[in-house]
Amino acid sequence: MANDTLLITLAQPKPDQTETFHGYVGSSTELALAAGGEISSRFGVRQLVGDAPAAIFGLATFPSAEAITTMFDSPEYQELVPARKESIDCVNTYVVEDTPITGLPDPDGAYLVILAAPDPEAIDDLQTYQAGAGPIFAKHGGEPIVQLPVSSSPIGETPAAFVSIVEFGSAKAAEAVFDDPDYRPLIAARDRGLASLNVYVTT
Repeated sequence: MANDTLLITLAQPKPDQTETFHGYVGSSTELALAAGGEISSRFGVRQLVGDAPAAIFGLATFPSAEAITTMFDSPEYQELVPARKESIDCVNTYVVEDTPITGLPDPDGAYLVILAAPDPEAIDDLQTYQAGAGPIFAKHGGEPIVQLPVSSSPIGETPAAFVSIVEFGSAKAAEAVFDDPDYRPLIAARDRGLASLNVYVTT
């Protein structure tokens, strides 16, 4: 069976709990591999927008969403939860089903990772924001890679309905989008149109 279910992880480790964090990552990776998962890639990231800090962005593929749920519900994983809470300030995971993506095209590339949840009562504002932001992203060299619907979030409290990944020529070019004078007037519509937004750039 092909692995066509993606698990996205964004985490902010505690700087004074490095040993505990690495122990947690090693043990949880073993459980993921035992569940049929494959670790596609891990990147360092810097947060540009939002309230869910993260320094690590990971992609892993699994045979199914059920395999992910079973792994997280297992007694073996539950034994790791105290170490996770002790060593990570903020962690969110998102499941995307039936996706052909297994990793990012260029491991050395610069990407924006956008996690967002629209406000269903402010669709007009969201459309205004998207219409204005698209050309600004393109002006700075942004090339959309994929937009994926999120089916569930097994860990964390930060909602997301979709994840978008946009490739840039450099992290500096990606950051320039949000400093662009033409972008700033769109922020009010963005904040009304999105109930949640977190943006990260790979480092």
